[in-house]
Amino acid sequence: MERPLRTYDELLASVRGDIGIELEVVNTGGGNEVMQARLETGHWLVVSEADDFLSNIEDRLAADSDSYPLGWFAGIYANDDSDGVDQPAGQDEGGCLTYVQRDGARFDELNDVLREVLGQLALR
Repeated sequence: MERPLRTYDELLASVRGDIGIELEVVNTGGGNEVMQARLETGHWLVVSEADDFLSNIEDRLAADSDSYPLGWFAGIYANDDSDGVDQPAGQDEGGCLTYVQRDGARFDELNDVLREVLGQLALR
């Protein structure tokens, strides 16, 4: 039996190994963080908890162990380079093209959510 994932670094390594995407944790301002990656298609993959930004790891794992997983949101966004910097587009610039939100997904179920949203992008 595999040891459960216990850190965001382990989670990022799992995504890199299983999905082949190099997610990074980025600050969106005000201390709020999400994970994101630029895809080969030029789109952006943005990942957060189902209803919020990323929690600290202790809170995230405690929620899982208390049978109240915080879930995952994974969205595919168009690129916005209107300011001369590549970044995920807001709604006015094309915004979210497709997404998957699993409210009850556990910390270690992110790869399943990513496979689903990437499959939706492939169908577009």
